[in-house]
Amino acid sequence: KKGNTLAFVGTINSECTKVYSDCKVGIKDKENIPVEILEDMFIGWAKSYFLANKKTPDLIIFYREGLSIPQIRMQLPKMDIPALQNMIKKIGDKTGTKNYKP
Repeated sequence: KKGNTLAFVGTINSECTKVYSDCKVGIKDKENIPVEILEDMFIGWAKSYFLANKKTPDLIIFYREGLSIPQIRMQLPKMDIPALQNMIKKIGDKTGTKNYKP
């Protein structure tokens, strides 16, 4: 009745033994999450990762629970990838991927 919960968990070390997590409640639609919400989650994680490792991650894997394959194919380019690109722009491009196009 109060909406969906969006939880984000990301590792902050290469052994996956330290994690960053964030949670937003009251999301009205799991398929139309505002890019800004995902972006804030990504930025919080990226800052934590960088502080712990003094470098940016070599690999980012998206896993979206609760969506079908067609929904994932629609949502990643619509929300997740733009949020990730915005994160890179906001925190600085230390990875050399500034011109990356998904």
